[in-house]
Amino acid sequence: MPRGRGVLVIDDGATADLQSLAAAITSAFPRINLYYLTQPPEYLRGKAHRVAPPWPWPSVLRRYLRRLKIQAILVQGAWDGADALLRTAAEMGIALVGFGLPSGRPPERIRELRLCFVPGGLRDEALARGVDAEALLCDPAPDEALARVSVALVSARPPGKSAHTFEQGMMRMIEHRPFRWLVAGRFTALGSLEELAEDLGRPACILCLGNGPSSEDPIVAKLPHDALFRVNHAWLGRTPLDRPDVIFTGLRATLQACRFPTRFAFGTEAAARRMMLRLILLRRRFTYFTAERLDCVDFDAFLPYKPTNGAIMIATACALAPTELIVAGIDLFSDPRGAYPGAGGTPNAYAAAHDREVEAAFILDQLAAFPGKVTVIGEALGARWRSRCEARGEPPGGR
Repeated sequence: MPRGRGVLVIDDGATADLQSLAAAITSAFPRINLYYLTQPPEYLRGKAHRVAPPWPWPSVLRRYLRRLKIQAILVQGAWDGADALLRTAAEMGIALVGFGLPSGRPPERIRELRLCFVPGGLRDEALARGVDAEALLCDPAPDEALARVSVALVSARPPGKSAHTFEQGMMRMIEHRPFRWLVAGRFTALGSLEELAEDLGRPACILCLGNGPSSEDPIVAKLPHDALFRVNHAWLGRTPLDRPDVIFTGLRATLQACRFPTRFAFGTEAAARRMMLRLILLRRRFTYFTAERLDCVDFDAFLPYKPTNGAIMIATACALAPTELIVAGIDLFSDPRGAYPGAGGTPNAYAAAHDREVEAAFILDQLAAFPGKVTVIGEALGARWRSRCEARGEPPGGR
């Protein structure tokens, strides 16, 4: 199964507007997976996947939608044979986007449409059938249609990935006695920037390595530093810089793979609790902190998107106030060598939950506010940093 968020298409090929929007989604969001219950159109060959319809039982449907990480469902007006699937998707908070007049459906089902695209001449009839006026779009321009659907695609947490009732209950349970002792025996939290700085030995120079191609530029391995920050674990075994002091991640696989002494960083307290729950039976101890508890990232500045681990890493490093900061491998998915070293099949684009311009602006603001020496390796971010410094009349190396 492909990785990443998904959009499910329920269509017989007769709706041109739906097919046009589906193609626009694959172009604007290369990491979004497009799934069809029927054979995808020929022009989407290689970009869309055919999936088998699920059994119409609620528990099966919920697992099906979670497994595909469905963000939105594009469906033609007839909805033939998809009632149970669409009802379950609506209950999970997945956006339903209709094309054409919804027919033969009770008003409560029609009102579940997040968006409904119809020809302008059918507006009154669509309203009469129960389509919400806020959801109705009549003959929208292609850019407007994509922009309206994109809101659902970039939501901070995929609805289909939300914790189910049992997991939510377990996450609440581990916060209370008598289960708190079990968590305390496995996970040690660093609760402030002061604690983190002390635990790291108050580094004077922090090297922040993203996973872009510039992370493996030959000069990087030769740079002296006191602390190494990295993201996830794709670099494990690839470079000499594979024993970081802090690993910023949201992946269970990263904590399982990195068995050497280190610290793990998560974005939010909820993400940390979720990770604790999933790893609580491992016979290992973990030291961790969250950017939320350290209060070093303004998550609202990214809405409707969310920050990458790379952005959180740089913000944390700046907040620790070393005298020197080195940044490499933050290539904003615009390096001509590709997304990652040795990962030729990965689209050179951000996942739908992130935005290049929002990321770049946040990172540059962090570096501009940092009072020490700054070194940026990698032309993608380096060029933006030099332009920012020139506009401020300052040298790119810092003050």
